[in-house]
Amino acid sequence: MSVSSPLPQGNKVLNLSSFSFPPAVFSLLGKGLNFALVPRKIPVEDIICDVEYGIKNLPDKIKDTIRQDCAVGLRMAKPPRSNISKAEFEALKTLNKNRDVVVLKADKGGAAVLLDRSDYRNKMLDHLCNSGSYKKLSKNPLKKVSRVVALAIKSCNSTAPLS
Repeated sequence: MSVSSPLPQGNKVLNLSSFSFPPAVFSLLGKGLNFALVPRKIPVEDIICDVEYGIKNLPDKIKDTIRQDCAVGLRMAKPPRSNISKAEFEALKTLNKNRDVVVLKADKGGAAVLLDRSDYRNKMLDHLCNSGSYKKLSKNPLKKVSRVVALAIKSCNSTAPLS
């Protein structure tokens, strides 16, 4: 198992898998697991739906003005430049296609960890079976819990109507 050194940005990427990855994978994961790619195109339909939802209670004249302003803005808008390099984009596609590796957040320090899927599965099963934190239930408690919740809701509705 190999361990990479922290990247200059301060984020750590640990490769605990049996696979070797190009530097672009470490660069991409070094951006953090909350990093978001900019969209390749402007989500026009989503913007229009959101605007329509937001203006539904306004007077018609104001709605029309907002629609016009939105249409002008959308016609002039250009998609943002990518916030990752081509090599990082290829690395992302490679990671997505590799079903034998999982990318996880480390318990401490916020590092990204690359781990073989089989190792991850074995560790999870070991934790579930041997930790003493869990016990196997003899039957599914969902029906009983659902019944209790339904009765609680029914009693609340009969004593105080919701406003």
